[in-house]
Amino acid sequence: MYIMWDPVVIKKIEPFSLGLGMIKDVKVVKQAENLDQIRKNVFDTVKNEFNIEGIKDTPVVKAYRKFYWQYLDIDPTKIRPSGEALARRVLKGQKIPIINNIVYSINLASIQTQLSYSGFDLGKVKSPLEIRYAQQNEAFQGIGTRHRVLAGNELLLGDAEKILCIYAYGDADATKITASTKDILLVTYGVPDISTDVLKNGIENGLKYIQETGGGKIEKIKVSTSAHPEP
Repeated sequence: MYIMWDPVVIKKIEPFSLGLGMIKDVKVVKQAENLDQIRKNVFDTVKNEFNIEGIKDTPVVKAYRKFYWQYLDIDPTKIRPSGEALARRVLKGQKIPIINNIVYSINLASIQTQLSYSGFDLGKVKSPLEIRYAQQNEAFQGIGTRHRVLAGNELLLGDAEKILCIYAYGDADATKITASTKDILLVTYGVPDISTDVLKNGIENGLKYIQETGGGKIEKIKVSTSAHPEP
């Protein structure tokens, strides 16, 4: 899928990347047979490698926190990047709700890597994708949130018709994964100081968990960087 980078974004933000992966013919169910074992493996790994005091100091979390402060005008000590927030829940012994096997698989990848992910219903996404700033008074309806009117300074991931996500922060309701979803677009959100290799590995891990719990065929993996326009 082609990705466009708005010149204003390239000018304002240090080079950063976006990871994409596609998987088709998945089965979305409430609870997959092997989900419990994958969850146990991921939770045990996170509990062995991190603690609640130190999770904020991992390279990925530090990069997101810096990005939130510097470019999104969000206080990451109050609104945490999703990967950190999920990992902290695990370290506190709190449950991660199961919406369906695919969303939970993506959450497991986020817990393991501390990367921020989105999973979209590919059939509802219209190429090309674009990284851009919001227009003043542009409307956004997130998953489980109220209708929101944007100020015009929010960084967005959009497609040819609509907003898909406030960048690394909140997904749109219109393209969420549901029981009728068959094909999925998986995104890892890069920021400065997170390498393309880390994003690529994050996409591969996420697609692996999706495939293990929902089947399907992995179609494509790519990483696009703002400093290097696509051919």
